[in-house]
Amino acid sequence: MKITPFISNVGVSNLSHLIDHQRKDFYTFEQIRQKVKTKNCMQYYSLLSSIPKHIKKHIRENLTDCFNTFNPEDIFLERIKNNKDIKFVYISLVNNIVHIPMQKFLKWEEKLQCDIPNLFIYFNILRKCCKNVYLINFQYKFLHRVIPTNTFLFKIHVKDSKSCSFCNVEDETIEHLFFDCPCTYQFWTVFFECLKRYFNNIELNKKNVLLGFQTLQDNLLLNLLTIITKNYIYKCKFKDKIPNIVELKFKIKNYYSLELYIARKKQ
Repeated sequence: MKITPFISNVGVSNLSHLIDHQRKDFYTFEQIRQKVKTKNCMQYYSLLSSIPKHIKKHIRENLTDCFNTFNPEDIFLERIKNNKDIKFVYISLVNNIVHIPMQKFLKWEEKLQCDIPNLFIYFNILRKCCKNVYLINFQYKFLHRVIPTNTFLFKIHVKDSKSCSFCNVEDETIEHLFFDCPCTYQFWTVFFECLKRYFNNIELNKKNVLLGFQTLQDNLLLNLLTIITKNYIYKCKFKDKIPNIVELKFKIKNYYSLELYIARKKQ
């Protein structure tokens, strides 16, 4: 990113010279006009508007140590200027995030009553087993416990009751809706009986169903089928119908046909 001549000629050579340390933001034109010695405010604000939003945000959040990072001679900026694909900027910012939603992860340990030393394993399993953006989005939200159930919808006055959509007896939490409900558990039992024809040594386990399988040799396919099934259960909730194994088999066949078509198309 080049600093325009009307500013660089007066000693402003990088972005740090345009930042008010006290306000943690860029100078207004009134503040900088004496240094720039110009009355053309449009040039100055055009320069500020040309700075990418993610760079502005990064500067404001890391004001104490960001000035050297955004020096025009820096390799990082050189890569931005010379590279059409700047995805590496996003990756760099994500890698610098220090906040991890541990409270969500600890909630799984509390609800499942077991130790989960590394929940990130299940995110890696998701990345490897599924390429469908919709299913990835669903499972990602599921692992972060942000799937809206009736318990939450009741709190925000969207639903009149927090009872389960299937059994109408217990409160509908994530654990209840996707496993503990008698209707859902019976559905999983039938589904796992079908899976035992193709997978050895699998057991109907609450942790495996909700988070994923990580020990079996064929865990990627098994995890994909589990994600498809959970998504199907969630759709049934909003359609006010009990999950049906025949309909699930039909959906899995449709998913397989679509993925096979895409694979052949790419060849």
